[in-house]
Amino acid sequence: MNKNFPLIILFYSISLSAPFSLSNWFSLWMTLEMNTLSFLTLYLFFFKSNKFSENAMTYFLIQAISSIILMSSFFNILCFSTFFDISILFFFSILLKLAVAPNHSWLIPLTLSSPWLLTFLLLTLQKIIPIIFLESSQMELNFLILLFSLISAVTGSMKNLISKSLKMLLILSSISNMSWILIGVMISSMLWKFFFLIYFFSLNFIFLSKEKNQNFNYSLMIFLNLLSIGGIPPMMGFFPKLNICAELLNLNLKFIFVLLFILSILDLFVYLRQTYFVNFSTPATLIWQHQMKKPLKTWMILNFIIFLMML
Repeated sequence: MNKNFPLIILFYSISLSAPFSLSNWFSLWMTLEMNTLSFLTLYLFFFKSNKFSENAMTYFLIQAISSIILMSSFFNILCFSTFFDISILFFFSILLKLAVAPNHSWLIPLTLSSPWLLTFLLLTLQKIIPIIFLESSQMELNFLILLFSLISAVTGSMKNLISKSLKMLLILSSISNMSWILIGVMISSMLWKFFFLIYFFSLNFIFLSKEKNQNFNYSLMIFLNLLSIGGIPPMMGFFPKLNICAELLNLNLKFIFVLLFILSILDLFVYLRQTYFVNFSTPATLIWQHQMKKPLKTWMILNFIIFLMML
């Protein structure tokens, strides 16, 4: 193992944990840039081929452009205090970092050509700081947020109808689920964290199961966690979506509630269609063929500890 590897992991962990104790926007921006650099270092540390170098450059350019837009919004706050400019520039930069539709085009080719581990990080941990940024802005649930939430939900669900691989399904599912997280951020801090925590673990177990893609039991694990992401009762993913729906009804946003509900049903159909082939095309003779590797167990334990600290 490279002697710099523990330092890279430490740097990356600090960049993820620090924002939860920060309220100043400049400090959040510093940790955001530190997180980008540490992730790129981690990316290139594991994968040094030309293809992965191109992916790293693509990610860097997207993050750099969005950071420039973010700094422009800060400049408007300090010099002009025009709320319109703040809401448009700031919100657009965060949407670009989160790959919320219609700013999602960069995410799909980048994650499709990346290994499963990096795909997992891009769809989960790399979204934490931009979400905290959005929460710290204390924006209310306005038309702009609802509009982009619906665009993201519709885009993810519609494109998922023609997805042909599990990775593409998860990428588009991430785009679709960002609509729920955006609304959750505007409603309650605990609500979006609860939603994100369940989504993180569900995606994490799918990632771990992919390491044993020839084992029927792990294919079943993929199936159950996809149902959780889809929000079907009594899976854990159902409860945060239920709370968000209840809040939407309390705010008299019935149209938003109905549309998100229909799109969730559509997502569930796609998940069931995908997992049917994953589970029922696997020979039963492969059951219990392998034992889970020790690093995978360690990975699960570390993830659990990290999110206990976040709460």
